Amino acid sequence: MEKVIYSAITWVNEKEEMGKEYVRWLENEHLPELSSQPGFISVRRVKLEEVDKNQWQGYQIIMEIESRKDLENYFNSESRKEAFKDIEGFSDVHYAERFFGEIDIYLK
Repeated sequence: MEKVIYSAITWVNEKEEMGKEYVRWLENEHLPELSSQPGFISVRRVKLEEVDKNQWQGYQIIMEIESRKDLENYFNSESRKEAFKDIEGFSDVHYAERFFGEIDIYLK
């Protein structure tokens, strides 16, 4: 099995206190929780230089995972269901796009 990358780009209105709270939630709860998932090798967050059309700050979250099965297990987990309940509370100050795929070329 090939390793999988699961990536999210999230845009956040950090001008609002709720947007700042979302970023704190990411840092203190969601990302550490992701890194504890079985098969998750690494979780990284990149603060993007770009902002969106609303001038919201962009962040990319990149997760390296041992296998697609590990990712599917996370997708079906209670942990993910709970995270998405939490995320709903921030819908006015953030939106995200999520992608995943197997690594098909890896150069050092």
